[in-house]
Amino acid sequence: MIAITLARYRLGDCTVYLNSESELRIPVHFGSEERLVWLKGEAYFSVEHENKRRFVVRTDRADVSVLGTEFGVRAYAGEKEFLTTLVKGSVEVKSEDNVHRIVPGEQAKIDNAGSIAVAKVNTDEFVAWKLGRIVFTDARLEDIMNELQRWYDFNVFYRSPELKELRFSMDIVKYKEVSEIFDLMEKIRKVSFEVNGNNVILK
Repeated sequence: MIAITLARYRLGDCTVYLNSESELRIPVHFGSEERLVWLKGEAYFSVEHENKRRFVVRTDRADVSVLGTEFGVRAYAGEKEFLTTLVKGSVEVKSEDNVHRIVPGEQAKIDNAGSIAVAKVNTDEFVAWKLGRIVFTDARLEDIMNELQRWYDFNVFYRSPELKELRFSMDIVKYKEVSEIFDLMEKIRKVSFEVNGNNVILK
């Protein structure tokens, strides 16, 4: 199970980091009034400022609109929540009839009903992936394994449902082999990993 390589693209005046299992669609040319892209999955955007043209990230759940800024968008299909995390500048998040503007250090969270909640967060935890780091703070084991599955492409099975609720805090560089992360987690908490081909069994 080798780590999946992250992608980095330059789109004119914008740099985009694309996480695994993600898709970005862009037009041949940006319009005169806005710079519009379509995202499925997760991406980090560094957008140069333009006075007259907004940069818009469109997803199935919401639109994120900016003039110039650095921010992360997480819009994976199947996940309960859509996340926009702001590192620099200012962004406007629009979902149906709800609109919120957030400032650096804030995150907009949109649920399936389209409601938007804004909270202060540690932005590094949500955008560190673009630098090849894994950051979790008191995270459930099931959530951690779901994230690692995207990066390393394996199947996971739990011997006991209680294992899913174990909590971990980690800030590590992404290893070439996921087994190195498993070794670290075994030292942190009483959980063991059995690897059989592309299957991982937790017990």
